[in-house]
Amino acid sequence: MDEVAETIPGLTLETFTELWDLLSVAENPKPLGGDGSDGTIEEPIISSGEYGSDIVAGWPKLSRKSQENIIGSVKLTQNNEVK
Repeated sequence: MDEVAETIPGLTLETFTELWDLLSVAENPKPLGGDGSDGTIEEPIISSGEYGSDIVAGWPKLSRKSQENIIGSVKLTQNNEVK
């Protein structure tokens, strides 16, 4: 959820806050790792809801308004990248 909050432009303050609030109470968050100096990464690259901090796990807990804001922001970002 933090990746979504920090990397998708166009999110409302309400959505941003909701994502961080959910992240703060997520059970089984992604584990932190190394600093990258020895090939480690901070978070697992691939995850599909197995961690409580994944957007997949948090999606059903988001308000409909925040879900729509995320979808709309991603679509807008994709459309701007295509041009």
